[in-house]
Amino acid sequence: MKIVSRLTCILLIVFLAGCSSLYEPSLKVKDATVNIRTVEKDISVHSSDGQEESYSSVYLSYHFGIKNTGFKAVEEIEVTIEPGPELAELSTKTFGINVFDKFERERAGFGIAFSGATKLTRKEEGVYQLDYNLGVLEQSNRFLVAPSTVELEYLLASASDATLIVTVKDKELGRVKLDERN
Repeated sequence: MKIVSRLTCILLIVFLAGCSSLYEPSLKVKDATVNIRTVEKDISVHSSDGQEESYSSVYLSYHFGIKNTGFKAVEEIEVTIEPGPELAELSTKTFGINVFDKFERERAGFGIAFSGATKLTRKEEGVYQLDYNLGVLEQSNRFLVAPSTVELEYLLASASDATLIVTVKDKELGRVKLDERN
């Protein structure tokens, strides 16, 4: 009788452990792409003589979808890009810093923008975008000037040498190597 009781307890524990995993966050990254884009005259400032000056920004943009494949809503979704060795080296060579490193980027005055849902309901899919500001096209004393077209082409060619990291509530949920997806 004790053997049956113990076996029942073990089976119950295994079953409950399996059921609890059904409610763990489960996300799937889809359709990751990267490109260089220019936004015309997206920055406007006034000069010392009151004239408005406009600048066009250049961005390295990562686009991707994330689908909630789990059984409950997922909140506090965050995504980051971790460059591979080739991309980190090229970034340092081109800009003098690794633009993917938060502290180096902020210290040098480079920006990053994120758009996308921070919450996905069950079976919902969201579209996400990470934009790394690479400077402005026009010569400027106020803003960092973007690299040359050739340097941007090299950067784009290496941009998939990166890993997309998805976190939920500060817990890493997954990593997707972009060069293996494309």
